[in-house]
Amino acid sequence: ISMNSPQIITSAQNPLVKNLVQLSSRQSSRSKQGLTLLEGVHLAKEYLSKIGLPEICLVVEGSSNLEVIEITRKCQESGVRIIEIDERIYSKISPVIEGIGLLFVVKIPTNNSIVSDCNTLILENIQDPGNLGTIFRSAVAGGIEQIICSSGTSSAWSPKVLRAWMGAHFSLNIVENQDLPEVVGKLNVPIYATSLSADDTIYDEDFPDNVAWIFGNEGKGVTIQLQNY
Repeated sequence: ISMNSPQIITSAQNPLVKNLVQLSSRQSSRSKQGLTLLEGVHLAKEYLSKIGLPEICLVVEGSSNLEVIEITRKCQESGVRIIEIDERIYSKISPVIEGIGLLFVVKIPTNNSIVSDCNTLILENIQDPGNLGTIFRSAVAGGIEQIICSSGTSSAWSPKVLRAWMGAHFSLNIVENQDLPEVVGKLNVPIYATSLSADDTIYDEDFPDNVAWIFGNEGKGVTIQLQNY
């Protein structure tokens, strides 16, 4: 099989198919391999535009969707490994019910460089992937440039989170698995934490151009330790 010829897989027992199922369903597999899955035309376009080429372009054999065909053609011309599978096997891999028939296998960015003086959102123990994706979309709309996640926060690069934020992450500096008290001590911007017991509201403050916000767990909020840091 040449680099530009699609590889056709017809068996759900194929080792690659089994591996992709693991990547779709298990965070441990994604962490171990440093790979994740993007499903759909929008995410694929965003990735090609802002990041680059995927490791693998997976497409349902015989797809008639013109956007899927165009993206697949671009990947093929760039030397990306193209794999065609039937819809039955695709449904075992795709994290989306009745997906459009296009999946990218991509490397998870490994960034640990924190910018100390930009608009930053700090997330402490956010558990729900849908919530995390919504926060990311809102952060981009609000001018946030960097998101720092605690070690207890849901993975920013899981397929569920990627779907929820629809590519907003490709515009952000994302740093995961951080010791937040240590991080807060290194930032050179005013820091604000959310709290149900706060005396002040955001409407009482005159915010400078660059700040950092701390959002806490859905049930418990920002920990006392971090509020008092």
